[in-house]
Amino acid sequence: MTRRQSIKDVAKAAGVSITTVSRVMNKVDYPVSQELRDRVMQAAQALNYSPNRSAQSLRTTALDVIGLIVRGIDISHFVEIARGVTESALKYDRLAFVCNTGRDLETEYAYHELLWQHRVKGLILAGGGIRDAHYEDVVERQVRRMQDAGLRVIALAPQTIDIPCLCYDHAELGGRMTEYLLERGHRLIAFVSGPPIIATSHEHIRGYRRALERWGEGRAEPVVAYGSYNEDGGYLACGELLDRGVEFTAVCTGNDNMAIGVMHALGERGLRVPEDVSVLGVGNASAGRYVKPPLTTFDTFRYETGVAAVEYLLQKRSVAAAGEAAEELECLNPQLVERDSVREG
Repeated sequence: MTRRQSIKDVAKAAGVSITTVSRVMNKVDYPVSQELRDRVMQAAQALNYSPNRSAQSLRTTALDVIGLIVRGIDISHFVEIARGVTESALKYDRLAFVCNTGRDLETEYAYHELLWQHRVKGLILAGGGIRDAHYEDVVERQVRRMQDAGLRVIALAPQTIDIPCLCYDHAELGGRMTEYLLERGHRLIAFVSGPPIIATSHEHIRGYRRALERWGEGRAEPVVAYGSYNEDGGYLACGELLDRGVEFTAVCTGNDNMAIGVMHALGERGLRVPEDVSVLGVGNASAGRYVKPPLTTFDTFRYETGVAAVEYLLQKRSVAAAGEAAEELECLNPQLVERDSVREG
């Protein structure tokens, strides 16, 4: 019996991704070059391939499934959000798909497309938006298409497009972190942040700079180093500051993972925390309780945010339509958790 040719066979023959084949065959409103379209159609014709319309008909209505797109499941921030989303979804007899992009934008685009094709009940974007024109164009197309079809979308971090967002004010938090250190006598404060292209990082630094300007004393120019939102990122960014010979008595960080990396870098250079340098995190990751010294941080209630996002998606409440401003949604305000990694300056 001859095996039915699959979309995977077409992708292999055309030398393109499965997502590209799907976009071409399903006439998706997504920019695909004419050269790629021709290759896909020629491969499909050679293989006598046609989409399985009976299977597609099963996806004409939304499934009781929620999609969650995260950029790094290795980061505690996303782990806790995923736990909140999956456990809350199960409580309401729904399934939740956790889609880990591994910080690759093409993978993120592919997940958007697949979740659309399966008509999930709603979509949660856990990572901050990317300050890039191509990214904004692609994601806005995907989000608007879902919203126009009556499907729900919500973000849990600042975005560069207008969609409902369940998140605290990241610029305000950057300012609160800085002021907490200023109030304890620190004047030489550095900020180790995530990649500047991510909206979350941009907002943290905006609040940090604003707080330094308000106090009107200390360093003339804010000192910032950027890295990935993980331990390695914090470690390398802190090392960069130390290599530059920058003086600082305290460091704000983009999240607890970065803070742990910073503490490790300081220790390797013979600097003690908090005697020589104070370190402040964000997120209240469980690991922060067990590092030495235990990490002072801001609890951002990631698990609770994941739960609230699911409850929002399942409510009978309209979301922002295409072209309208994003809704303002209430979010838990970050709370300071004082431990032992910050001293008086």
